[in-house]
Amino acid sequence: MATKTSTETKREITRRGDVIIIKEVEKTTTYAPGKEPVVKEITRVEEYKDTDDYKRLPDDIRRQLRLNIPEKAPTEMSQPNKTATDENFAQECLAEHNKIRKMHGVEPLKLSPQLMKVSEQRAQELASKDIMTTKPDHLYGENLSCMWSSDPAHVVNAVEIVSRWYAEEKKYNYSAEPKNLNAGHFTQMVWARSTEFGVAAAKSKSNRIYVVASYNPPGNYVGEFKMNVHPKGAAHVKELNDTEGDDVEASVAPPGIQSNGQSSDAEMSDFNREGLAYHNECRRRHGVPPLVYSSEVKMVSSCVVDSPTDGDFSNKSVLFAVLQLAKYAQEWAEELARLDRMEHRKNRKYGENLYCFKSTNCGVVATASQACKSWYNEIKNYDFDCEPRSLSTGHFTQMVWRTTRELGMGLAKSNSGLQLIVANYNPPGNYLGTFRVNCPRPME
Repeated sequence: MATKTSTETKREITRRGDVIIIKEVEKTTTYAPGKEPVVKEITRVEEYKDTDDYKRLPDDIRRQLRLNIPEKAPTEMSQPNKTATDENFAQECLAEHNKIRKMHGVEPLKLSPQLMKVSEQRAQELASKDIMTTKPDHLYGENLSCMWSSDPAHVVNAVEIVSRWYAEEKKYNYSAEPKNLNAGHFTQMVWARSTEFGVAAAKSKSNRIYVVASYNPPGNYVGEFKMNVHPKGAAHVKELNDTEGDDVEASVAPPGIQSNGQSSDAEMSDFNREGLAYHNECRRRHGVPPLVYSSEVKMVSSCVVDSPTDGDFSNKSVLFAVLQLAKYAQEWAEELARLDRMEHRKNRKYGENLYCFKSTNCGVVATASQACKSWYNEIKNYDFDCEPRSLSTGHFTQMVWRTTRELGMGLAKSNSGLQLIVANYNPPGNYLGTFRVNCPRPME
């Protein structure tokens, strides 16, 4: 019997934002007479980060990912056409928003040059790809809409777009926190804490028109709807600041959430409060959104998309449940104390930072700031100019990871005196190929 060889190739495709990661495992098995089969595996991993990289993708993968890649550098004629992105369109959208916000008793939005630029870039991106996609690392609130017209001269109407989003108001229940984003366009439009606005539209080669509206600060935060979304006829509540004598907004947060997104004193321990404050000060230095403390089962949402399916428009939102991160972290800290050692939780769904401390003085207790300082000090070894080759600075990068939104911490002490601190993060960070997007340099 002659020697025979068989080869099997498995391909795994992962997409994180604009980064496409392709992992191929080639398994070769050699069969020789009288011998055990010899198996050899070769793993190849490639990243594709932009349009030039996408051109190198095999045609079948392009089709699978629905990528529309030009074969040559786009000329002025082949680029997505700008449509209705001039000042008049933006002013009309702004006026319609503020008319609605006034009905719901919240302050008007202001047009932001920065958000105008962000919206135009996003609209051009969507029109270039000719597919409606969310941006997972987006810093701003975002309402998206897509329409199609056989008339190449058709221009999107601001009143039409805003009216479609506002029509979701009839689905919204003002008496309870929402369980989904069926009315997410509407709630972002009237979100009380949002103050800045930008909008743009672009037309694709197939005559689809993509509209992007951006909001800052973003809305649709879990646990904050009742505080930020008011029924029609609501008065804008103000109280007098005794010190300054100026009018300032006054709002009452729902149980467990303060107006700054942090949990109430009744629910959050001093330990977690200290850890959250330290994290958010570090994140402020890097210009990324603050974390919120997670102690309850919640629903967390992505941006809201209004997209056509066979000519119809349907609202789509991405939702996932969040376990009690504070309880989750505390349980693992107690398990590590029982084991009297430090190790990561297996099969964990959340980002995780660990810290251990031991003192000859049994009265000394480890603090959240102590752990956070140790983690953040890894910044001195981090290279912001390239993707890391190891996770030697992984505690730091998880602390400031842009798309992480929630934090829970736990502390426990073993019988030997080992003090263990666990921090869990949702969504998790430290994803290959996305460090430069999610770990910006400090601004100071």
